[in-house]
Amino acid sequence: MKRTSIILYLVAAAAFFAAPVSATQQYVIPFRITSTGHLVVDMSVNGTSGTGAILDTAATFPVIDDGVANRLGISPGDAPATVDIIGIGPVSTFPVMDVTSLSFGDIEISGIKAAYNATFDLPGERNIIPSNSLPFRTLDFDFKRSRLLAYDRKPRSIFRATTSRMPLIWTEGLPFIQVRVNGQEGLALIDTGANVSYINSVFANGAARSRKDFRSVELTGVTGNSVVMSVLASREFQIGDFEVKRFNVIVSDPEFLTAIGLEDQPIMVIGVDILSNFRLQIDRVDHELYLSKPDERPRHGPGMTIYSDR
Repeated sequence: MKRTSIILYLVAAAAFFAAPVSATQQYVIPFRITSTGHLVVDMSVNGTSGTGAILDTAATFPVIDDGVANRLGISPGDAPATVDIIGIGPVSTFPVMDVTSLSFGDIEISGIKAAYNATFDLPGERNIIPSNSLPFRTLDFDFKRSRLLAYDRKPRSIFRATTSRMPLIWTEGLPFIQVRVNGQEGLALIDTGANVSYINSVFANGAARSRKDFRSVELTGVTGNSVVMSVLASREFQIGDFEVKRFNVIVSDPEFLTAIGLEDQPIMVIGVDILSNFRLQIDRVDHELYLSKPDERPRHGPGMTIYSDR
C-alpha cells in the first residue's frame, strides 16, 4: 500500500489538467454561499451532476464523499494508495481513488485522483475542490455576482472601487498575506474553504491590550454538545489598505500550524465572512493578492465596518 503524506485543505496539489487557453479567454464558475457560510459550486462527477463541492483556495487534494462515490460506482479498490490528511483536527488517513472527470462551471478536468471521504462529516459539503490547482494565472472571486473567473492574464481592473494590492507569501504552498490586529503584525492565510475567520493564541495574546479584550462564548451544535471558545474583541484589523472596525474574532490553535512549523508565529485564517466583503483576485505569476471594494461611504450597523485608509 502506497501512502502519500499531504496536508489536506492546505497545500495546492498538481492534480488537475485542462486544455490550454488563450490569454483573452476566461472560464466562469458560478458559486453560492450556503447557510453555513461555505463557498460551494455545483459539480458533476464522471458526467453525473447533482452534487456540490466546497471551492477552497487553501486546499490540497480533491475529496469526494463516499455517498457520491458509491452512487456512481467509484471505489478505491482492494489495496489503494492512501493520503494522510490534516486540517483543523488531528491527522487522518484516506484511501485514494481514480476519478475519470470532474466538471463545474465552464471547466472540465480529467485524469484525477481524489480522496475517498467516509470519515469527515464536513459542514456545507463533504466534497472539496482545491481552487489553487486550477491551471490559470488569475483566480478572480466576484462575490457580488457569485462567480469565480479564471484566466491567464493579470487581474482585471475593478472600476469605481478602491483596490489594495498585497504581496502573497507562499509558505508550504499556502497563500498568506501580512495583516495587523491592534497594530500587531502577523500572517493571514487566505482560505475560501473556511466559513469563519479565526486567530491563533500567539497572535491574539500579542494583539490584546488587556485580558478584558477576551471573552468566552459557548457554541452548541445540533447534537446538543457544547464547546466554550475564546473570542478576541479587536479594536482594529488592518488588511492591505482597508481597516475593519469592531471586529470580534475566534481564538483557535489548529493542528496544521504545527505541521507546517508556524505554531509559534502570529497567524490568522481569513475566511468567507471577511473575504465576501471584497472582490478577491489571486495572481499566481506575480505572487500578488488584490482586494477591491466599491467606493462608498462606510455604513454603520451590526457586524463589521470596513474603511479604506487611502
